[in-house]
Amino acid sequence: MQVSSLNNNLYIPLEKICVDFEIDIDDNLGNYILESCQPTNELKDTEIKSLINIFIESIEKYVNRLIEFISANKGQYWLQTIHFDREILNTELSNIDFKVSANGINFIKFRMNHFDTIIVNMNGSENGIIENNWQDIADFIKSNSRTNLSLELLSNAKLLLENGYGRSAIIEVCSALETAVNEFAKIKDHSWLKRIYDYKGISSESIKTQIGHLRFSGTVKILFPILLDKTEISQSILSDCERAIEIRNNVVHNGQRTVKLSEIKGLIKSIEQLIKFLLQKNLPNLVESDDSYQIGKVKITLVNN
Repeated sequence: MQVSSLNNNLYIPLEKICVDFEIDIDDNLGNYILESCQPTNELKDTEIKSLINIFIESIEKYVNRLIEFISANKGQYWLQTIHFDREILNTELSNIDFKVSANGINFIKFRMNHFDTIIVNMNGSENGIIENNWQDIADFIKSNSRTNLSLELLSNAKLLLENGYGRSAIIEVCSALETAVNEFAKIKDHSWLKRIYDYKGISSESIKTQIGHLRFSGTVKILFPILLDKTEISQSILSDCERAIEIRNNVVHNGQRTVKLSEIKGLIKSIEQLIKFLLQKNLPNLVESDDSYQIGKVKITLVNN
């Protein structure tokens, strides 16, 4: 059916996308694709990887532009852009129905073979539940209370980042930090801070006043470097928090569209450390003991023959 013959009022949601690639390749690579799909002596592994990169980079660039347009302009908000995990390309590529042809007429199915690398974190990671958590968990289950808002926002930021939404993630994690700063200001006793007695006139009340005066970004940039000892929170962590706030402001106020997911991941990790430090008196078991360390990790490479 021709598109021109469809009813103008017919609503067509985007469900599947067919992408045509036309590329020039040498005979060895062509035979690999059209015949045995097994590397020959003349065919280098780098040629196969180069071909795979052409596919995935083109899909991520051009198909995502189509998805972004339909999601934003046509309101199909459920559509998610495509991001290939380079560590598990074999699994990612298996979800795509590849068909190839040498003449554009006779098509055959093609499996794009690659390898997967799986990294498994062993028991004892920072996200694991330890014995010290059991009483807090039991108390929470029996109560009607909500989980801490800062930690909820932090968890949401990690999920957004994992799904490729870097801009949303940086906004969410900065909201988590701002909420934690406001909670920190309301603490009635800051005597546990190492520098609290280094400066005359500093008290819990004055800290609350200063945070109210400097606001969120000023507190992180000006007050915390003075108030927090380097053994408690390093300067690099505070610098990362400043950088996160800068990116967040550019996204919200200046319309920044592109963020580096790898950078956002590191910034979220630093913000998480600062949040846990600020909230440790409200949530005593938030900062785990040295028993909760990462024992190790195992790297497994799976090859699909």
